Amino acid sequence: MSARGGGSSHAEVTESEQSLSAILFVNDLSCPCTREECRDAQKILQTLKEDSSNRVHFESIDYELQHEKAKPLMEKFGVIDVPVLVVFDGDRILWKCKDFSDENAVRARFEESIR
Repeated sequence: MSARGGGSSHAEVTESEQSLSAILFVNDLSCPCTREECRDAQKILQTLKEDSSNRVHFESIDYELQHEKAKPLMEKFGVIDVPVLVVFDGDRILWKCKDFSDENAVRARFEESIR
């Protein structure tokens, strides 16, 4: 009966590593201004992913193209407009970013939120 112990330290490490997530909600079928903002946000997300993929699970979801997946998550996190990046730990929102005009500011705030 080996189901009793063992593996708890591995589960703790895995749980802490896996609990931090970031979802970028975009809409590539929207007006040109929003599409441009979404593309800027996706570029920033890519750099965040390159720097932090070992600590944070990243995902990008297109509201129009993945509506069935996007809608419940947007409701859960109170997302109305796109693009928006939601950084969360389990069900707890750590940060929501709606302004991608300053990549350095986004990167700094992201790093601060995942500490």
